[in-house]
Amino acid sequence: MHLTGARVAGAVTGKMGFDIQDIRDMTVPFKKIAESLSEVLPVDLADDVKKNVRAMVQSSLEKMDLVTREELEVQEKVLARTRSQLEVLQQRVTELEDALKRSADP
Repeated sequence: MHLTGARVAGAVTGKMGFDIQDIRDMTVPFKKIAESLSEVLPVDLADDVKKNVRAMVQSSLEKMDLVTREELEVQEKVLARTRSQLEVLQQRVTELEDALKRSADP
């Protein structure tokens, strides 16, 4: 499992850096278990097991505090705009400090 904070490769990325492929990788064992059980259990019981497994996976995903790709992209744009504004302000402060020094020099 990848746990880098800057991961944005999937359609959904969580605070811990999980992308959609990580989530798919985590659900594969659940799917295999459900398929194996459905082969040996009566149909009604197999359906019940599938529903329970699906509910467990859904609950686990909800606890991961994931955000959509769209939400991530919006926040990336906000961050980029904020960085740009910060750079402009830093340049302006430098200019003002230089002007103040020049006016204070005899």
